[in-house]
Amino acid sequence: MPLHNVASANRSADYWILDTGATNRVTGNRHLFETFHPMAKGEHRVKTANNSFVDAEGSGTITFYVDRPNAKPAKIVLQHVLYVPACGTNNLLSIIQLMRKGVNFDFKLDGATASLGSVLVYEAPLINSLFVLKATAASVSKASVAVDDPPSTTPSTTPSSVHRDLRGLFQYSARG
Repeated sequence: MPLHNVASANRSADYWILDTGATNRVTGNRHLFETFHPMAKGEHRVKTANNSFVDAEGSGTITFYVDRPNAKPAKIVLQHVLYVPACGTNNLLSIIQLMRKGVNFDFKLDGATASLGSVLVYEAPLINSLFVLKATAASVSKASVAVDDPPSTTPSTTPSSVHRDLRGLFQYSARG
């Protein structure tokens, strides 16, 4: 099934596929970037699922929010997201990057959850056999887990007031 069918009637730019095979965060949606740094042709090649290679045309930062049950929305800041026009309107999150930074995943037949310690970061329902995270347009003041806040020196035990510095979860190393 082509990935462009994931969101069906919904705007696919609002969805992020949790990808166990991805080594980087990737999007084909240029308009999502808050900051953007162009790349020269061939500077960063991305290997696709069918073993072909496509060029990333840039990278930058993307911010969005995800709704959480019984909690305020979580603000997600993705740094060094690769812009790959060949992805069409798809967005991919690298599960392995997140796991290496301490995010725990629980995959079930109806969806997946991602947690950092005891804090639920997001839920991703299973759509067309893919775990898909839906981004929302919430305001910063409503976010209770903000990825761009500095780490708290006095952690709270109240989940609705917990703030974590998740920025490092969404970084990748340039090839060396």
